[in-house]
Amino acid sequence: MVVTSNGPGTASNVTLNDPLPTTGGLTWTVDSVSDPSATCSVNAAQTLSCNLGNMPAGKSTTIKVKTTNAAGAPAGSCTGQNLNNVATASADGLQSVQDTGSYICTPPQLAVVKTPDGGTFTQGSQVSFTIVVSNPAPVGASPATNVQLTDALPGNGGLVWQTATTTQGSCVSPIVGNSLSCSLGTIQPQGSVTVTVTSTATTPAAACTSQPNPAANATADGGLKATDSGSLSCTPPPPQLAVVKTPDNGTFTPGSQVSFTIVVSNPAPAGGQSATNVQLTDTLPTNGGLSWATATATQGSCTLSGTNNSSLSCNLGTMAAQGSVTVTVTSTATTPLEAC
Repeated sequence: MVVTSNGPGTASNVTLNDPLPTTGGLTWTVDSVSDPSATCSVNAAQTLSCNLGNMPAGKSTTIKVKTTNAAGAPAGSCTGQNLNNVATASADGLQSVQDTGSYICTPPQLAVVKTPDGGTFTQGSQVSFTIVVSNPAPVGASPATNVQLTDALPGNGGLVWQTATTTQGSCVSPIVGNSLSCSLGTIQPQGSVTVTVTSTATTPAAACTSQPNPAANATADGGLKATDSGSLSCTPPPPQLAVVKTPDNGTFTPGSQVSFTIVVSNPAPAGGQSATNVQLTDTLPTNGGLSWATATATQGSCTLSGTNNSSLSCNLGTMAAQGSVTVTVTSTATTPLEAC
């Protein structure tokens, strides 16, 4: 604040009064006074009072005040509204004069985005989330300070999260109890920090299920908060199909009853997809009049038809991963000698 005596005579007993702004807990002190004979102070109500004495024409006195908050202007003082301040100067026999100054502080913002949301992973594979914490406030706004990120990561089916890396600040890594905790420091306006969390290299088969993650939570000084959720789903391995027929190169004696065993299986890893509508067909041998009598299955149903019942057809239904069905076909009780 600059107080000037414009003359033509001397201004006597000049005083300055200024109720300083206290929004959000601002406190003030006198930083400097250009005239050593002048006295200034700030009282408990944060009002500046100065006795500038007599000021001849043309003399100016400059008073500078500054905030005393040790950690800088409190977050609560950054409201996005003008902090108006009216200073009043008076002297004997003169009309008082005023001037207004103002500050505006654009507060920081906080946002968090977690991806993937609705992403998929395959059974047994390593999986990860990426969490971006940002300050989307316009350039020139205040930074977001003391930014913290926490996240209770999903652990369905024994999914274990192992590492957390960040482009700024630090995260507790290895992750303990699937609980992410990061201190990201200060994020400038339009700035961002990326945190990547990764599971163990191989996930258990039981983890191939829905993995919803309710919320990643970011906080900063001044009561700033932001949250975002994400989710993962698992695509089980595709079904497989195998068939093994025994005996292969077996022998039987003349006239005896003979049989084949056919095992149809889905050797996909545990947790993989089921094989559906499984069908089995086989044209059975009939050399020498060999004839087939029965066909049984441990699941589903089978029929024999055609010459000597040589046409096998089975509907085995749905077969889970690692599951199997055994079909047994048996000849008549006594085979013709020519069948040997």
